[in-house]
Amino acid sequence: MVRLHGKPPMYAVVILSPAREPLRQRLGQILSRNFSLGVTSIMLTVSDAQTLLARWQSTRPAATDQERP
Repeated sequence: MVRLHGKPPMYAVVILSPAREPLRQRLGQILSRNFSLGVTSIMLTVSDAQTLLARWQSTRPAATDQERP
């Protein structure tokens, strides 16, 4: 997380996967914004991060009591 002189925090995300282009495109679709071709790092606002987490949590299967530690 990066604090920017009184501005809301930003989250730095670095894509390390060799398949970064499909990931970049998917992030752009979810966040409704375009990223430059070949980009390997992006900055997310808190609302961007919340949107991604909500989408990720909605696609995960619910854990049953047996799966919990």
